[in-house]
Amino acid sequence: MSYNNKYGAKRDFFVATDMYNLPLPVLPPADLSIVSTACAPSFLFYRTGAVTKVAGFDVRDNPYIRGLGLQSNLADGLVAAASAQNATSGWQVILSSFVYDTASLLVSNTAGSDQITGGSGNFEKTLAPGAGVMWLDDNKTVRLGTVLSVAAGGNSLTLTSATGSGAGTMFAGNTTNKILYVQTKQCGGTIDFPFLTLNTVNPYSFFAWNAPTVYAKSGTVSIAVGTAALVGIGTSFEDDYTSGDLIGYLDNTGVRRSGVVSTVTDDTHITLTSNALATVTNAAQIDVNEFVGIKAVMGNDFTAYTIAIDPAFGNGTRRLSLSLMAEIEYTHPLVGAI
Repeated sequence: MSYNNKYGAKRDFFVATDMYNLPLPVLPPADLSIVSTACAPSFLFYRTGAVTKVAGFDVRDNPYIRGLGLQSNLADGLVAAASAQNATSGWQVILSSFVYDTASLLVSNTAGSDQITGGSGNFEKTLAPGAGVMWLDDNKTVRLGTVLSVAAGGNSLTLTSATGSGAGTMFAGNTTNKILYVQTKQCGGTIDFPFLTLNTVNPYSFFAWNAPTVYAKSGTVSIAVGTAALVGIGTSFEDDYTSGDLIGYLDNTGVRRSGVVSTVTDDTHITLTSNALATVTNAAQIDVNEFVGIKAVMGNDFTAYTIAIDPAFGNGTRRLSLSLMAEIEYTHPLVGAI
């Protein structure tokens, strides 16, 4: 780490690895085209362990991105083939930032299935229909989903779609006893970045997200079992929440519960996406902001000319990998190992 200013901020290189990592789909010097849906989402991370990647920033931080670059293991062997570099064509990566909370659940999933199992009966306590979830499968590929329903008893849940299927795709990995994270908020919009050349860090200057939007919420909440109408006292719902955010609280037996915001009527009234499973009476809101992750996805199809590559590189075993590099300045120690 390098301490580069009077505030003690650190500037490091982060990588969102394996946005694509599969055998080269063509025999050089043929043109190359990879649809964006064949690529996987990834999170910028600084270091990795045996089963995790440290990909979280402290919610108090306000990281500043100084540079971005699209990286390939084929380096100068690939040249952009799109006729224009814009929002609909050309090499492009989309960045967005999300707040996550640890669901304190170990889960398993079979690639191609919309079912997540595990949770020790706690899915009902920490998740609700409409909640976004994220985990790292056995191949260390990021998997994302949205909860459609939670089974009675809380031992399994169904996603709104399958989590990827079929050999030869980035989504073919199974998941065995991995930590599940629940998305609590998107902090800021999405930003699209075009790239003209590979393996070059291009200078940028912007904040990764709006840090003041991430904070613990004040006031108490109440909701009756079997209803979706949440009522607050001393709350500021219009400032604190938007559609899709997660709100957490304790029910009358002291069990943690959560709901996903459907609509915000005013500062003291929210409608959730699903009915409450337990009654809550004047309970303080739980801080569900554990860390912020910066997600990278491929924005367009990846089209390229293959240049000066030995044809043997396309024999079906040599792999093509695409990742995002970022130089980020931040202040607080990193948190959150997915």
